[in-house]
Amino acid sequence: MAGFNDGYSLEAASDGREFLAPDIHGVPSVKMTIRHAESDVFRRVKAVEIAGLRLALAGVDDPIERQILAEQASLRAASYLVCAWELEEECTQPNVLALIKTRPYLAKWIDETAAKGSDFFAPASTA
Repeated sequence: MAGFNDGYSLEAASDGREFLAPDIHGVPSVKMTIRHAESDVFRRVKAVEIAGLRLALAGVDDPIERQILAEQASLRAASYLVCAWELEEECTQPNVLALIKTRPYLAKWIDETAAKGSDFFAPASTA
């Protein structure tokens, strides 16, 4: 009988997995190591961003400005999902953030990739 944690590892989520990130045309082109959305780092950063967003939105009535603040918080959190890459620039959180700010398709791909459990965790045993 399978147990709750069969196939799951917080270590696997936090260490990340190597993927080929697509270019603007969807062609896999650059190796990136992406953490899973359940990684320690991402869960903590996401909590900090949510708390900060609540404070930032407190005095903002304009719906467009509220959306901009929410999108910025989401991108900052997503920038912690990338932990390595094969690009000329060093893989730092500010560099990842700068990259995904200018390439929305890549931010979407990172978010979708980080959410796929099947790419990070082994199937649960059936024995």
